[in-house]
Amino acid sequence: MALLEIYLKTIGGLLRANRKLKDKTLFDIAEKSGVNIRILRAIEESGVDIKLSTFYKISMAIGIDPTIEVSRLIIETSLLIKSEN
Repeated sequence: MALLEIYLKTIGGLLRANRKLKDKTLFDIAEKSGVNIRILRAIEESGVDIKLSTFYKISMAIGIDPTIEVSRLIIETSLLIKSEN
């Protein structure tokens, strides 16, 4: 798996986990962030490439700090890469 693909899938997973932890639906996040629900679903499920501004909007709509999530992304991705080697 390519490094970018790992990052994108990890971002989607982190956003989904945090959204569920906050007990919010995709519809809730779509309304609050202005991001189309189909795009949100694709980000969570398949790790589509997103802009940093989109990541920020989604994070804020969920109610999480995007800087903390980027730190988690780096840690989780590093662990995934190590486990594949």
